[in-house]
Order: sequence, then structure tokens, then C-alpha cells
Amino acid sequence: MLKPGGRMVVSDIVAEHLPEWMYENKKLYCSCVSGAISEKKYLSGLRQVGLEQVKVYVYLNTSLNFIKPTLNYFLVYVS
Repeated sequence: MLKPGGRMVVSDIVAEHLPEWMYENKKLYCSCVSGAISEKKYLSGLRQVGLEQVKVYVYLNTSLNFIKPTLNYFLVYVS
């Protein structure tokens, strides 16, 4: 629970168009890769629960050599 005027920082992975086989891989799920959702869906979810001032501060694109989609690591600041 975040009190009024409180702040929160989240570091997470976002991705789009992951191949179907990745969702079935337990190791990738446990490492937060196959559970990644799109940035749009992620930020929308934060706003839907009442977090209004959501801003992405750091954005790092990376690509793993065993998948085509790019995974994006980002730092989100919420106040």
C-alpha cells in the first residue's frame, strides 16, 4: 500500500511478441523473462490501480541470442 504522496521505484522487464515456447519454459518464467508483458500494459496496470504520476526514467534495450524479441529493462518512478 502506498500512502498519499508516497513514492515507489520499480525495476522490471517488459517485452512484446515473445514466442509461445518461452511461456512454457519454467526457468525463463522464474527469471522474469517469459512472464514479461508489454510496456503499455505494464504502465496501464499501474495507472488502473490509482498510481497517476508514472514515469519511465531508465530504459535499456537488450537482446538475448536465443530469442528474436528485444527485452527492455526499465526503471519506473511513481509518485
